[in-house]
Amino acid sequence: MKTIALGVTVLTLAFCGGAAGVSNATVSHLETTENVTAAAKTAEEILTRYVEALGGEAKYRAITTRYVEGVVENTKTKTRSRLVAWQKAPDQIRVELESPGLNTFEQGFDGTIGWARDVRTARILEGEDLDGLKESGDFYTEIEWKRKYTKMDAQPDSPFDGKPANVVKVTTKAGKNQTLYFDPATGLLVGYADEANAAANKKATLTIVGDYKEFGGIKFATRYVQRSADVELITTYRKVEMNATFTMSFTMPPEVKAAIEEAKKNATPLPAPAPSDGKK
Repeated sequence: MKTIALGVTVLTLAFCGGAAGVSNATVSHLETTENVTAAAKTAEEILTRYVEALGGEAKYRAITTRYVEGVVENTKTKTRSRLVAWQKAPDQIRVELESPGLNTFEQGFDGTIGWARDVRTARILEGEDLDGLKESGDFYTEIEWKRKYTKMDAQPDSPFDGKPANVVKVTTKAGKNQTLYFDPATGLLVGYADEANAAANKKATLTIVGDYKEFGGIKFATRYVQRSADVELITTYRKVEMNATFTMSFTMPPEVKAAIEEAKKNATPLPAPAPSDGKK
């Protein structure tokens, strides 16, 4: 699995490429409790202020499509991949990730079916892979936090990445626990951490968010740093178009459907069970 930041969520690319997990030690280092002050605001107040800091709900809902181009850098392997994504409200998304000389990966969700392909395989997404893509495609997730979160608790203010932050712990409808960090001065999101889930073989992850710029009347973060004990991914968006006009389709391409059907036909059937001799 590989994860790429796209908005407040993390885009999960369902192929082998090194997950951007982060050790608990790394999270603890960034969440030092020195000089902690009591939480002065409720979770609802902090999240409401975040929506206002982005530009407000009305301006955000006036945006119905988004097109982005960027670069994803793996600082460990020194590789850089080109990222392109198309989104359409309320939940359609298509992503292409191209690594020069290595691989080109695509995935999409049309509101019902999620799919993925690389140079070797094509498949329909299911389970956690599909859930991750649907979450990434949720166009209004940042302003519809009442729908997204089932639990929200403000925590004492805490330093994050060397600066003070308002802190909110949340639980999503999917049961994922996150800690969100906001700049007290601007109200903008500056980072988030996902708790480890041993049962699902998920490492804790941490993302630092920054370089907000205004596009189409709303603020959009153009730099994400995802850290772990052994991996650091830096995603930088170089082009962002709100209410973009494009012809890209979100439905499964015919060649992807054909490849999936061909793989099914060529799949080796399970051997038939041996006939019983009547003995137990």
